[in-house]
Amino acid sequence: MSAPLNVLVIVQDDDLRALITRILARPGCNVLDAGNAAEALGVASSTEIDLLLTEASPAVQGRTIAERLRERIARLPVLYVIDHPDLTGLEGESTLRKPFSRDELERAIAALRPVRE
Repeated sequence: MSAPLNVLVIVQDDDLRALITRILARPGCNVLDAGNAAEALGVASSTEIDLLLTEASPAVQGRTIAERLRERIARLPVLYVIDHPDLTGLEGESTLRKPFSRDELERAIAALRPVRE
């Protein structure tokens, strides 16, 4: 049996973060959540992160957090949740536009799921 996938979820809205956590909470997936950059970096300093799901908004600082975590975990898969399609600087990154369905979220996570060595 393989170790659970540790997904760090950084979403400012408590209701949306709780919904994402419920969707991802299943066998084989350990969801770690944070509402802001400080919480996220604290969680990441004490736990191995396999995948980052974060908002790309300036309030959450998702891109900054991803850059900091990728200094430590070079190939960290990141899924950005976005409000609008014209965010710049996300070329080549995986994005999921709000609002999204459970199926869309699950497909996006499955497409990024890292293979542990």
